[in-house]
Amino acid sequence: MASVKNNFLVRYIVIFLLFLMSILLLYFGFIKKEYINVKYSEDNSINYKVYLHKNDYFATPYLEENRTYITNLIDYLDIDFHYNLKLSEKINGDYKYSVIAKVKANKPNGDKGYYWSKDYVLVPSKSVAINNTDNLSINENVKVDYNKYNELLGSFKKEYSLAPQGLLDIILNVESTGNGEVFTEPIDIVSDMSLSVPLLEKAVEANISKNAASNNNTITMINKNYLGYHRIASILGIIALFITIIITVATFRNKKKFNEENVFDVTLNKILASHDSIIANVATLPDISDMKLIEVTTFDELIDVYNEVRMPINFYNSKEGEEAIFIIVNDNMAWRFILGKDNLENHRDYEGQPIENKEEVSTKVEDDSEKRDLYNTSKYKFSFDELEKTLSNLNLNFGKLKDHKDEEK
Repeated sequence: MASVKNNFLVRYIVIFLLFLMSILLLYFGFIKKEYINVKYSEDNSINYKVYLHKNDYFATPYLEENRTYITNLIDYLDIDFHYNLKLSEKINGDYKYSVIAKVKANKPNGDKGYYWSKDYVLVPSKSVAINNTDNLSINENVKVDYNKYNELLGSFKKEYSLAPQGLLDIILNVESTGNGEVFTEPIDIVSDMSLSVPLLEKAVEANISKNAASNNNTITMINKNYLGYHRIASILGIIALFITIIITVATFRNKKKFNEENVFDVTLNKILASHDSIIANVATLPDISDMKLIEVTTFDELIDVYNEVRMPINFYNSKEGEEAIFIIVNDNMAWRFILGKDNLENHRDYEGQPIENKEEVSTKVEDDSEKRDLYNTSKYKFSFDELEKTLSNLNLNFGKLKDHKDEEK
């Protein structure tokens, strides 16, 4: 019995360990991911020169940055865009860029919104391949006919009798897409840099603004090197969980079958453990051939008898695993309870459906008690009759003796 229990205990431990392992594997396979951080930085700059019409006032053909420029003297703008992208990992892919001129007729006095806007392509979209590199650079020069856009916005103002605030934005748009050896997703980076020049002004003050900020950023994505491990972990986790379920079902079926087959031993052990202090194990049954035998159908009723007579319960294991006999002996009376596989349901510790039949058994015990009382009463009645007969004989003899004495007188 102990070895069987140990076997089930080992199974329970195996089930627990398998279940724990399956949970860990499934967690690592489906939830826990290994990530990689890809850092990148942009180093951007814009340089420009303002070329002038021939005139008698400026000796040089152009003016450098950060000056005041007379609008009527401006011929064109010479602009250099410098874009540099640096990554922490090498990538493959492509990038494309274009340059546009955006003319805007904004609302005056700082009001939000604009009256009109239109884009003009200065440099059509160009695509460049990226081959296993962590750096890409763009150097693009454009020449912008400032008077063309200034006159265009002047016509718009005159035609609609508006007083817009004119602005010309020259913008470099960059879009790059790259794939790395350890990336599960492509790296998409979109950037732009611009130069803004006022329109509809007699003189362009030193307010030509540049938006060429350098950026530092980080992209986080799943590390492709660990995808194989995650897949293996998920598969092993599913297998371990499936095996756990099979072993669990089989164990509980075996446990149920074991309980059904060993319910006699389980019930007997419960009786012996619960009433060890009043049960005496005997090698042979006491001789009750000359005693009045009362068969008790439940062990509880035998306990009731014990509470009355206070005599130990003799236990004899007559058939190992099939039958056990319990007997209480008092004077010439014997009460016997036989625990067998065929009457397990009459015991309260039976693991199946308990059947309480105390009323019927109690009635039987009470009937047997009445019989015993009647038996004892009959004995006493017999004794009184004998005594009366003896006394009658004594009286008779006494009478005869008296008559004999009277005759002698």
